[in-house]
Amino acid sequence: MRHCVHFCSTPRNVFLSLGLAWQQPDAAHHLVLIDQVPGESSPLVRALTEKPGPFATIDTLHKGVGTFGKRRTRRAHYRRLTDMAKTWRPTQVYVGNDRRIEFQYFMHQLAQQHINSEALYVEDGINSYVGVVRQRTKPITDRYVEPLLKALFYGRWYDRSALVGCSRWVDTRLLTFPDCAAHIAGPERAWLAPTPFLTSPFSDHMRDLNTLILGADHSVNGDLLFVMPHSNDLIANSGSIAAFRERVAPLIKHAGSVYVKYHPRETRDPLADMAVPLPTALPIEMLLSNSRFQTIVGDTSAALMSIRWLSPDAKVFSVRNKDAAHAGLFTLMAQVGIDVVDDFSEI
Repeated sequence: MRHCVHFCSTPRNVFLSLGLAWQQPDAAHHLVLIDQVPGESSPLVRALTEKPGPFATIDTLHKGVGTFGKRRTRRAHYRRLTDMAKTWRPTQVYVGNDRRIEFQYFMHQLAQQHINSEALYVEDGINSYVGVVRQRTKPITDRYVEPLLKALFYGRWYDRSALVGCSRWVDTRLLTFPDCAAHIAGPERAWLAPTPFLTSPFSDHMRDLNTLILGADHSVNGDLLFVMPHSNDLIANSGSIAAFRERVAPLIKHAGSVYVKYHPRETRDPLADMAVPLPTALPIEMLLSNSRFQTIVGDTSAALMSIRWLSPDAKVFSVRNKDAAHAGLFTLMAQVGIDVVDDFSEI
């Protein structure tokens, strides 16, 4: 049996790797969780341990603590990754962040052992599309000095590419909207189709994981969903939370069932008594695998792009804000088929 390895550092990475693994039942799939907090096990990891689905093995590589602790941890990771390469000899390697040393060292080991393996970068949000715009704002040290220092520190195998998904180790970029990344030179682009992420057995597995994490099935069918930025951004753009509530009140008044997905680090409830909060413990992609909404409203988040991808029949709106630096992001929203408006009254 052939083997596939999935390097994931975020819940979104895991979501996409799960879908890709379920599509290939003829392979043994190995999940390698990287950059994880020492001493912690996330609810998602605990749920996967109980119901691994398509994954034959699940490994967790934690961050090191302190200068010497990081060095010891990195050496231990190198040994484990070397063993993985020798044991699995994978035909495919998937990664959500190709800058991570764990992925690059693993690919280096495969090359050293003359193992022919295809590396596929799996989109990890907005950076896959507007990296050029953001890169221009970074200091010269980040663009030129840091790559050189890391190559000297880690080894000549390390490649600090200017853009995510474009390191020399990657063969193909799997993107939900590949045409929108046509301006970014790099590895071949391929479409990551949504259909397998909305059908069994993936959706059944995702429902089981959601239930394990949340303690109950939170699948819903709603009329209106707000995907909220952090309340600090709401205040910056509307003046106050009260002013924001006033702006959205007419839209909510004419809607039926209204839900809200808050920012993961949100501590307030800006739409208290106006919308039903969805669990913040799960990324929007995991919730949408078994939930449907007719209209979704947000700003420029990767979550909004995921909704457009997973819910092609829904009406998705992006409301402009006052930050001129976000102009390129609103252009991207329009390119993926999201309706960009100037105010909630236009929805």
